[in-house]
Amino acid sequence: PETARERFGNRVEVVAADVRDAASLGPAVAGATWVIASLGSSQGRDPTYAPDEVDYQGTRRLVEAAKAAGVR
Repeated sequence: PETARERFGNRVEVVAADVRDAASLGPAVAGATWVIASLGSSQGRDPTYAPDEVDYQGTRRLVEAAKAAGVR
């Protein structure tokens, strides 16, 4: 998040959430017009960061939360 804040300043709101935790996503996307996600699994450091859980299921959860929040 800090790199994004440095690059974009106050032109965007940077929010961090855990795509493995569906409950964290609703508040993260609430009030958003658009959502830009930067995801990547790294199972080597933590088995819960498996590609299916982060890249596939996490993206699916994020899209569902964004739809529910009315994000374009």
